[in-house]
Amino acid sequence: VRVIRYLVWLVGGLAMQQALQAQDLLSYVNPMIGTTKSDVYTRWGNEGGTYPGAVAPWGYMQMTPETRAGGGYDYADTTIGWFSCVAHMSGYPSGSAGGIRVMPVGEKKGDRPFLHHDEVAKPGYYRVMFADDGTVAEATASTRTGWLRCTFPPGVKPMLFVGGIGRMTRLSARAVEGETPATAIHFDRDIEDERVVKGGQVYSFMSMAGKATVVVLGISVSTVGAGSAEKNLQAEASPEGFDGVRKRTQAEWRRQLSVITVGDDRVEPKTIFYTALYHAMLLPWIISDAEGYYKGRDGLIHRAAGKNEYGGFSPWDTFRSLHPLLTLLFPARQRDMVGSMLDVYRQTGYLPTDPMTGNHAVPILVDSWVKGIRGFDPVEVYAAMRKGIKAAPYRPADREVYSRLGYVPLNFTESVTRTVEYA
Repeated sequence: VRVIRYLVWLVGGLAMQQALQAQDLLSYVNPMIGTTKSDVYTRWGNEGGTYPGAVAPWGYMQMTPETRAGGGYDYADTTIGWFSCVAHMSGYPSGSAGGIRVMPVGEKKGDRPFLHHDEVAKPGYYRVMFADDGTVAEATASTRTGWLRCTFPPGVKPMLFVGGIGRMTRLSARAVEGETPATAIHFDRDIEDERVVKGGQVYSFMSMAGKATVVVLGISVSTVGAGSAEKNLQAEASPEGFDGVRKRTQAEWRRQLSVITVGDDRVEPKTIFYTALYHAMLLPWIISDAEGYYKGRDGLIHRAAGKNEYGGFSPWDTFRSLHPLLTLLFPARQRDMVGSMLDVYRQTGYLPTDPMTGNHAVPILVDSWVKGIRGFDPVEVYAAMRKGIKAAPYRPADREVYSRLGYVPLNFTESVTRTVEYA
């Protein structure tokens, strides 16, 4: 009996220790890292290109503030123009800039001032208080939905701007549909009034007499259609509302980050490590809907063959270290990503590329195969890689001369880097 009690105590203690360790991991992630400029200048600038807003692991919706028009978020700034909801390429030039804008409207037009001590950024959650009237904006997100909770102080008219989704149709007192991209928006209280403004519309709500008024906006985007975006909202909402989504997403972040345990107890190196690991889980992002459907590169609707379909590939930026890391830590996700890249090949005739030099889907696929990731036809993969090398859809002249000479001569632009990349 004593032995059994000891084993129960030991197992329970270990489980509690592991739970506390997992709980603590979020404190080592600082989403502000990389949100301003560095002293290292490159051809593409010197900004970090990361964003501080709320996002789920590999999430399609990213609810993050932008401090400068078209330029995303910079920690050196002191005003916020809006929150953008999609298409943030973390670590890429202007990677903190995105599409679809939502924002609590202040009494004065234009960007709203804030102080960093009134700002909180954690995995799956962001909060800021605006200095002009004390309005608080909080953001959270699940994989396919974003949520913005705005608390307007007594005496401040509750108003929310929505833009970047084309023509908007009000479906009910609490639901709005966007056309481009297909968007579903829910409010948790009735719209009192709406007016068209530059770039979108402003929705007004009735104030609570003598106390703060809280308005929650839920938003989802779908490549399939507004109906699918609506299903995403229904599937990923929480009975506990905004806080329920936040708790669920943060629990998922703890689970994903716990794939690696660091024995070093020093805060700074653990913060650097876990923040980098956090950033490694933002791209590529999931593009399939809650029911598994997505619009392919051929313009047709497909269903994901794996658990999820992924998009937002940028192979030149990711083949060296990101995908090799994912093959080791998250092989099931990497398998789905390889499948998604092959879907692009089936739909367009070529593996995904980007504006940079080289054809780096090739090493991503080879590295995955060498590390034991299966679930796809090697004959098809070989054909896709060979076609990309022999008949690339871009810069055919330098590809031809490289295959003939074994290098790209200096009369071609970027001859050295192209030679290295093709090799």
